[in-house]
Amino acid sequence: MRVRRLAGRADRTARPVTVYVANQAGNTVTPIRAARGTVGRPIRVGSGPALIAISPDGQTAYVVGIGSLLPEATAPVTLTPIRTATNRPGRVITVCAAGNLGGVIALDAIAITPDSRTVYVSCRGMVVPVRAGAGTASEPIRVSAAGALAVAAEGRTLYVANPDGDTITPISTATEEPGQPIVVGPSPEAMAVTPDGRTVLVLTSTGLTGVTPVDAVTNRSGKPVPVQGAYALAVAPGGGTAYVLATPDPNSQQGFVVPVDIRTSTAGTPIKVGLNPVRIAFTPDGTMAYVANYASGNVTPIQLADGQAGPPIAAGSMPTRLAVSPDGTTVHVLDSNIFGGMATEMPVSAQVMMMSRILFYMLVKKPPSWRGQVIPIRVATNSAERPIKVGRLPMAIAIAS
Repeated sequence: MRVRRLAGRADRTARPVTVYVANQAGNTVTPIRAARGTVGRPIRVGSGPALIAISPDGQTAYVVGIGSLLPEATAPVTLTPIRTATNRPGRVITVCAAGNLGGVIALDAIAITPDSRTVYVSCRGMVVPVRAGAGTASEPIRVSAAGALAVAAEGRTLYVANPDGDTITPISTATEEPGQPIVVGPSPEAMAVTPDGRTVLVLTSTGLTGVTPVDAVTNRSGKPVPVQGAYALAVAPGGGTAYVLATPDPNSQQGFVVPVDIRTSTAGTPIKVGLNPVRIAFTPDGTMAYVANYASGNVTPIQLADGQAGPPIAAGSMPTRLAVSPDGTTVHVLDSNIFGGMATEMPVSAQVMMMSRILFYMLVKKPPSWRGQVIPIRVATNSAERPIKVGRLPMAIAIAS
């Protein structure tokens, strides 16, 4: 399969591709040199790292720490910048006060502007901006609630999902003033933006779940597309199709990927994958998708041209996150490996909250090792390679180049 390189990288100085893994129990980030699969020295970051985002210029990895693993303990939410050229962390910045997790539980509660100058993090009832290179957070932006974040309209607008209601709030990145909330449907939990930045797709999660398109130019919502049991989505590189992960039968863990035509707002034929699919990622050329099946302990490859799923690829005990190399040759699978494949039937955001309580029980009764691993999958053969050991309770993965 011929693979196309990502657009927009030609003007960068070539540097090694590094995979970063946030280890929540160890308060570290593990750097992995992708070419050789070698692990570097753990990088100390803020307490409880759970999210990673790479700046568009590739120069900084931002790590969000949610504080203590113990539900009864409180600690501030932090942001730690890591220079990708040296793997040295900068100053740990407090973005949310202790006990104010709020939207940080959401998987996409961090967003970065296309010019890499501003990072946004969700807290309870606010979004906190942090300027690149600054040692402190800027004045918070107040909203009714704050969950997932997405930047659209060529970086002019930040969208904030309000999971306690039925709206998303547009915020001007120039003035950092919130605009009129946009009604999208009950309990918006996730968002995805088309590559041209003109459409924001919002996943709602109460009752009959579905996807609502929002025009990023007019801030008007369009016709919702119902997808029963949906709880994650992503847009393929071509920009014309979104792919929604769903478990439509509440009495079953069987997962499906539902293609949604963005232009016509119609759902296509569901593609059967594994049990409890939690994340989908694409090769840069838009030919392949890979789905992490949390309860099956495997990854499903999908040929996007015909929507055909290939044989599942074994990927440890609990594959939860995916990261595709910039050249599209390798899919890096994060195996959190702490429950031995124990399945749950709940959205990812609820899983994260439940994890902390289960971990508290495990801490008191019998401390586990929590050691995780990254499993590289070669796209050319759809075969898994030797696992790479990382830190304790890995929760997030990202690639910088």
